[in-house]
Amino acid sequence: MSKYGLKVFNGKNAEYLSTLESFVFFKRINNIKKGNYNTGIKETDDPPMVFSRCTSIQSVIPTSISVIKKDGYWNITCQQNGDVFFECYLFVRASYYNKVKPQKWGIQIFNNNQLLQVSGTRPLRIQSITGFSNGRPIGNELSVGIQCASLCRVVGYYSTPISPYQHAVIEVGSCGSGTKIVPIRWQLTVLPGASANSSTDDVVQYIDIKDYQ
Repeated sequence: MSKYGLKVFNGKNAEYLSTLESFVFFKRINNIKKGNYNTGIKETDDPPMVFSRCTSIQSVIPTSISVIKKDGYWNITCQQNGDVFFECYLFVRASYYNKVKPQKWGIQIFNNNQLLQVSGTRPLRIQSITGFSNGRPIGNELSVGIQCASLCRVVGYYSTPISPYQHAVIEVGSCGSGTKIVPIRWQLTVLPGASANSSTDDVVQYIDIKDYQ
């Protein structure tokens, strides 16, 4: 535990402000389908943290969602086999938020001239759950009991035979779907051989979307 920081009480609940720069909510992009979507975030080497949510109930989604830089802007890229719509919640560092949305009044917290916290923003409240792989390479849905969006990142890979002589390599991510987190899968390539080893992370990060409506 750090020696310095700030604890703010709101009724019986306490918000802990760390001595590290925080990520804060920047915007939500709706109706994401297939293609590239400009986030409007530029002039920073740090990509936004993106949490995705399928706007229809799905159990497995043949999709890949990633963040790339194009023409100086960070873009969300969605590849999918289908017509599923997503919404994405974007978080940026507090210093970038303050640069593009400067405050007229409020409180700022610094550590050796580095901006850590900005009042009036909604901080990232990230949660984690284990058991996504559950010993199975393809992943399984997880019930979290809240309307959620899951952090866009690759959580693993697995292979599946498509003939006696070839196997497909599948990338696995995660996505919010109702009150569950479900796997999203995308075929990367086809390689020789019947199969290969699989590796899937056991931890998934997510947010409660009611905090960012």
